[in-house]
Amino acid sequence: MQNEERLAKVQFSKNGQGYRTTRIALPIPWIDALGISIDDRDIRLLFDRENKKIVIRKK
Repeated sequence: MQNEERLAKVQFSKNGQGYRTTRIALPIPWIDALGISIDDRDIRLLFDRENKKIVIRKK
């Protein structure tokens, strides 16, 4: 299977207390391929500091 790459932007926002948060929109076909659904949406995030990568896995 071939890797797929897309460009995206990180959205930044602040809450009423000034704390920042971020969001990144992921393509639905990628979410579907991971088996994530509205009823089963728990994921595991891994941040690899050394290689500067974020890995998303289904829990």
